[in-house]
Amino acid sequence: MDAKIVAKGGILQIEIRDRYVDIVVPLVPENLEGNVKKFYAFQSGGKLPVEFIVGNGGVELIYERYRLRKVSSLP
Repeated sequence: MDAKIVAKGGILQIEIRDRYVDIVVPLVPENLEGNVKKFYAFQSGGKLPVEFIVGNGGVELIYERYRLRKVSSLP
């Protein structure tokens, strides 16, 4: 699974691609203070929490059951 975070129209989106699906998930900011940036996404009529954890080792994204980490910058 590959995921990219993209800013479009003033909002962040997660673009997820794997061999089965291509998904674009808009992220709504909830709390941007501190080292844990909290967002949410709408899923199945509810709010799904999404977190960016900023630390000394880089940035991690918690989305659904996945913990993704930044491995490179885009060109």
